[in-house]
Amino acid sequence: TPGFISSSLALPVDSVSLKSMALQIFRDLAAFHSPDADPRALIDTELKRFAFVHENYVAGDRDSLYTEALRRFEKTHLASPWSTDISYVLAGFLRNQGQLYNPLAGDRHKWDLRSAAGVCEDAAKRFPKSEGAINCGILEKEIKKPSLAITAGSAVPVEKPSPALLHFTNVDHLWFRLVRANPAIYTERSSNNRTEDFFRYLASLPAVKSWSLPLPSDGDYQDHSAEIALPPVQAGFYVLICSTDEKFLDVKRDFCMTPFWATQISYITRRGEDGSLACFVLDRETGLPVKNAQVQVWVKNWDYRNRSYAEQKQQDLTADDQGFVSIPAPDSHSANRNIYFKIFAGPDTLNTDNFYQYPSYRTPETSVFLTRFYTDRAIYRPGQVICFKGIT
Repeated sequence: TPGFISSSLALPVDSVSLKSMALQIFRDLAAFHSPDADPRALIDTELKRFAFVHENYVAGDRDSLYTEALRRFEKTHLASPWSTDISYVLAGFLRNQGQLYNPLAGDRHKWDLRSAAGVCEDAAKRFPKSEGAINCGILEKEIKKPSLAITAGSAVPVEKPSPALLHFTNVDHLWFRLVRANPAIYTERSSNNRTEDFFRYLASLPAVKSWSLPLPSDGDYQDHSAEIALPPVQAGFYVLICSTDEKFLDVKRDFCMTPFWATQISYITRRGEDGSLACFVLDRETGLPVKNAQVQVWVKNWDYRNRSYAEQKQQDLTADDQGFVSIPAPDSHSANRNIYFKIFAGPDTLNTDNFYQYPSYRTPETSVFLTRFYTDRAIYRPGQVICFKGIT
């Protein structure tokens, strides 16, 4: 700050340059507040100056220069409780930089979140009751907060291992349960229950498989991902639930879940120009058609009175030798509808995703006459004759 106050700014001679005027104002404010016994106003002014210069600086090393300036400024005012405001700005910037980490591009920004947490810890140790330290404490909790997410294929082959993708942050051990569920009850409870109550319901179901998995953790507070293998299961509808609680009882601990079907049935759909739907029922591994598969067409309509979806079976279809069934287009005067299929092939079952089927509206063709005029040139002198032609 003293160097900035005493320096002669090499600014362009431009009386209307707002950025030049802003730097001059920042220098005047720094000079005015520099003698203050309480550095609060000076810290506030200088933080705004640092942010302004960082935003408008065009060189490639502006982030490192901004970070270094904040660290030096914080070190200068360590004896003041208001130094924690500098710490909070520094930690926030490091947190934002840490979110740019891309593990496929190298280790750049990998440890920025850890550095941000360290800045927050130091601020809380210096002046724990200061406003900046309180804000640092909130930021530190956000950085160290554990999180979980898992995804699996909507359908996997029967009696074969299948992959699932796990995303985790600040978690070093995880427990898994694979439960078999009723798809209708699952849909109803997932729509009408709180997430915690829904998790309790799933955890109360008998586990088909249970296991645990230690997760790699190097203390960088970054989001990590890993592909895990799901055990082979028989045909049916399953839900994989994960929790940091070994007994799956504490809903305050982090948990996640993902449903999937174990089935040999797969399908391909195509919408016709008239609004009909064509569906081919195929084997999930070989791609061969499934002959004589039973296909039920179900419609889901929103019940405004009960505030829930009401399901109704529309028709039963049987696939031909090519595994093909056709769902007729809705009447042109009917409303759009949300449908899905229940496909049965022997003991195997699959409930498909939802389809949005709507009638096809065709506008009658009409003939339109168009006439286009053009002139022999683009510019004319005053009094000159304008020649034009028309094409119809």
